Amino acid sequence: MVFAQGERGTLNGSITDASSAVVAGAAVKILNPATGVELNATTTDSGVYRLPSLMPGTYRISVTAPGFKTAVRENIVLGVAQTLTVDFKLDVGAVTDSITVSSDPPLLETGTAEIGSYVSKKEFDSWPIAVGGGRRQIQQFIFTSLPGTIGSTWQGSINGGQNYTHEILIDGISVGRMDLAGGSNSEFSPSAESISEFKLQTGTVSAQYSGTQTSVANFATKSGTNSLHGSAYYYGQNDALRANNFNSNSAGIKRQPFKQSNYGYSIGGPVYIPKLYDGRNKSFFFHNMERTTQKDYSQTLLATLPTPAFKQGDFSSLLSSAFTGNASSGTTVGTDAAGRSVQFGALYDPTSSRQVGNTWVRDIFPGNIIPRSRWSPVSSKILELAPITDPVFSGMLNNMPALGACCPEFRERMLTFKGDHNFSNSHRLSAMYNRNFRTRYNSGSPRWGTPPNTPTGVYQNQDTPGTMVRMA
Repeated sequence: MVFAQGERGTLNGSITDASSAVVAGAAVKILNPATGVELNATTTDSGVYRLPSLMPGTYRISVTAPGFKTAVRENIVLGVAQTLTVDFKLDVGAVTDSITVSSDPPLLETGTAEIGSYVSKKEFDSWPIAVGGGRRQIQQFIFTSLPGTIGSTWQGSINGGQNYTHEILIDGISVGRMDLAGGSNSEFSPSAESISEFKLQTGTVSAQYSGTQTSVANFATKSGTNSLHGSAYYYGQNDALRANNFNSNSAGIKRQPFKQSNYGYSIGGPVYIPKLYDGRNKSFFFHNMERTTQKDYSQTLLATLPTPAFKQGDFSSLLSSAFTGNASSGTTVGTDAAGRSVQFGALYDPTSSRQVGNTWVRDIFPGNIIPRSRWSPVSSKILELAPITDPVFSGMLNNMPALGACCPEFRERMLTFKGDHNFSNSHRLSAMYNRNFRTRYNSGSPRWGTPPNTPTGVYQNQDTPGTMVRMA
């Protein structure tokens, strides 16, 4: 159960009359037109009202008090984690008379000492979001769209702070690894399609965000409304629309496969079961599914693999400068204690070690070839049962085109479920469940061949699921 709702906002203010005297006991009604949920509050003896834990959205506030006209203010936009002060000055008159003001909310947030950048749902949907790791990266959005930031999906700095000193919140849930704040959030965060709006909080951050040094990146997920809404999307790339790269062309390798499909849907609205339950103005749901499949065999690097001759114990080519690319290969670089020439690139038999005077010497393997009888039985079996890929080029170094992507095959599926229910004016429940399934062939660089390849290859099948559950 989460009690400090990081993405929830607060509306407060003071009610006064024309002479600036406070109006105690005034009735304040706050309506969310999208959901039809209405909340009530009464001003204190100091003429102050406060309604916390409100979902981000657009609100309508009305104030009534005996002897005064009803004051109404519409289009009050409450952002993520925002404490918005909306004051009213009442005019003398009948309660049945009303004064309605439709305007933008105050630009200055006086309720807290925080400084923040708000990004609305419309802006979040229309601004470019970098794609990486198979999805639109919500953390990357911070560092490509907002001032005072620099970084990437993995790490970033805000307002000149150190990397990993900001915190990422999804519906109030801190996202990140146990050893890193503000990074590595790909395996847990929901789809970008699930995000409604966002706030980057800096300055003097509220005490509820413990452990944060510089700032809080606060994302809110979408919720259902009284209207049924949905969306569907598809983003695709294909190697048929790409040119071949330089390394593949030079090796005579045809254009390598690259296919990426990112697609999904979302739907939200009131909970409505004909003849059984009508949840309009009370119960709402939201669901999103996103899936990504990617195959990227683009070859942009070069790796070094042993030649077929090496795997037969024949290292005679080490004495050739044309093979090694080193002009010293095969040349005499000195003499040993026995008066024999020492060749650059020669392999010496460790079992022939002996002393000549005070110096140890060894004999060169004849022809720079290691006899099979001298091979380790383990190495022989590895080469027999799990052979190492033969290089494409004839040189010793950089003889194999390598893949540029960390994950030549990648699959991800994200599921988000969210429900909101309004029990009464003072009791509300919100629950969110997000599950990520991520499977990929991952490896260190360089990478070659087609996974899973042989056991002597570099690929490992990595499964990194992530789950977030929140009730508040």
